[in-house]
Amino acid sequence: GLMTRAELATWRSNLDRPLAERLGPDWPQRASAWRHRSHLLELPIHSGLFLTMGVGDGAALEAFMYVLADEPQIVQEAMALQGELARRVTARVLADVDLDMLSFSEPIGDNHGPLIGPAMYHTFALKTYQPILDLARPVPAIVFMTYANAHCLLPDVMAAGFNTLWAMETETTAMDYRRLRQEFGPGLRLIGGIDLDALLAGDAAIDQELRAKVPELLALGGCVPLADGRVRASVPWQAYAHYRRLLEQLTGTPAQI
Repeated sequence: GLMTRAELATWRSNLDRPLAERLGPDWPQRASAWRHRSHLLELPIHSGLFLTMGVGDGAALEAFMYVLADEPQIVQEAMALQGELARRVTARVLADVDLDMLSFSEPIGDNHGPLIGPAMYHTFALKTYQPILDLARPVPAIVFMTYANAHCLLPDVMAAGFNTLWAMETETTAMDYRRLRQEFGPGLRLIGGIDLDALLAGDAAIDQELRAKVPELLALGGCVPLADGRVRASVPWQAYAHYRRLLEQLTGTPAQI
């Protein structure tokens, strides 16, 4: 449910639980094995403002917007506590292994834009992320994963230390990766960018989508092109295989299908 003052007290008391309890008894073995890995290693460190505050449906969202306006100190303290826990976990993980990616998930709006503006987002979210981001600067990809048209947030997001955007299922020209690369330059790396709906529309639509975007994005650099969301059961296998084979052809990387 939605964050309450009583739950904040529990969070405060739990903050100093030993990290060994959170990482699990086999953490030393896993960390040791990862030092010799042949795959990418990602630490998903934060689920974002709304999920941290317990927003899980429309009713909770409405209630939370009133909390933001009427009792902002609850939000500030909850995000600060979560941020401090994430900082401690990040510090411990980075002491034991080298990461390829550190990711923050931010389901914050829809195709029209985020549900809060840049100033409020900076106050309630980015300020509490900053200690984690400062600690994580050696990580090659510090990823802002969003499920909305987050265009107006991106200048502050980049200034805070994020260097990679992974936008999910955003059907808006404001979040077109070709436009974002031109606007923000190579300092904003990109993951995704291929409209998932094309996989539902047949081979011709897949061809058009990939050929229109992938060569240009690859030429500009700093982009890993792939479908902009989870490929669910509604996507026929034949369509997925066609998408992956064409992506292999355009990128020169083996398709794992």
